[in-house]
Amino acid sequence: MRIEGSEQVEEAVSLAQQAEWQDITPIEQEEGEGSMCPIAYTDEYRELMGYLRAVMAVGEVSERALALTARVIEENPGHYTV
Repeated sequence: MRIEGSEQVEEAVSLAQQAEWQDITPIEQEEGEGSMCPIAYTDEYRELMGYLRAVMAVGEVSERALALTARVIEENPGHYTV
């Protein structure tokens, strides 16, 4: 837990450490050799997107996929079209 202002904020537990995600293998983003402008994602965002790519690849429609999508949107509101 960390403190921001007067609020206590729960630290997110890695999806890899959660039992409900053990059946999913995240799909990493391929930047390509010599990428001209690689984007510096946080480790948490990179992990969330890896799991999101994986559930989208298999067409999973579930409560956990919905919750994951909401987390991705919270981390990057520019992904509202996911």
